[in-house]
Amino acid sequence: MTSIVEYPTLYTIWIMLSWSCEGGHYSIFPPLSGLVYGPKLGIKINALFFVAFGIASLLGVLLNATVVPMLGWEFMFITLGVMTCGAFVMNLFFKTDKEDKFEFIPALSPYLNPKGKNVE
Repeated sequence: MTSIVEYPTLYTIWIMLSWSCEGGHYSIFPPLSGLVYGPKLGIKINALFFVAFGIASLLGVLLNATVVPMLGWEFMFITLGVMTCGAFVMNLFFKTDKEDKFEFIPALSPYLNPKGKNVE
């Protein structure tokens, strides 16, 4: 990773591509939580998600100030990489029990409901 810093244009492209992936959870998580947990519980899970995001940001600063000086960036990279791979593997086996996936989004139902039933 240190070699990419030597090329300013490549580094700029690298940062732009990595930042383009940030923030996707803000648009994906609310409908996904409603899909998985239902409309009533999904709203509560979504609220907990935003609280957890703030706590995780503060925890990240604390870990950066304490763990990185002791164990180094390579340890953090490997640990976070393993956690990311674990989340990917768990996603492969994740299933929902919802029969009608778009029932909780009335505005999208006519366009996305495969059964074509009116859910108003």
